[in-house]
Amino acid sequence: MLPVFAPWTKYAVAGAAVLIVGGWIASQAVQISLLKRDKAALEVAEQAASQAAGAWQRTTEAERGERQKEQRASRAREEANDANRTQLALEAAGALAAAGAADRLRSAAQRAAAACRSAVPAHPADAASGPAAADSGVVLADVLARLESRGRDLAGLAGQRGAAGAFCERERDALTTTKE
Repeated sequence: MLPVFAPWTKYAVAGAAVLIVGGWIASQAVQISLLKRDKAALEVAEQAASQAAGAWQRTTEAERGERQKEQRASRAREEANDANRTQLALEAAGALAAAGAADRLRSAAQRAAAACRSAVPAHPADAASGPAAADSGVVLADVLARLESRGRDLAGLAGQRGAAGAFCERERDALTTTKE
């Protein structure tokens, strides 16, 4: 024989079943809300990661651009230095050629002064060939030698300053034209 249950027990079993199903439904609802929250958090994290990757890429491109700009500036400075060295070499060669010409001029002036000193007057009354004329030739040779020496000094100074100015301009151009 089957046990006999009280009539209220079937309601209790049905109520317990409803409670169990309701609890299960509530737990599923909690799990669904947790999954939605996790999905939203994942979307926010993906968006943040995407923004960070974009920022990293922009930073990398900016750094690369700055590196390229600095390399261009460095090349321009190197070219300015090379041009300055070339200019100085050309000026040194020009100064050497000028020194040779000055030496020849000084030698010619000394020969002319010596010729004036040793000149024998053709006629004692001839003023253009007397001792005063010889002294004026020596004075002229001395003035010419001093003029040549001072000219050499001034030419060297002008060459140095010109080269320094050109170098300064190239350096300035190297620094200002690379700001692209």
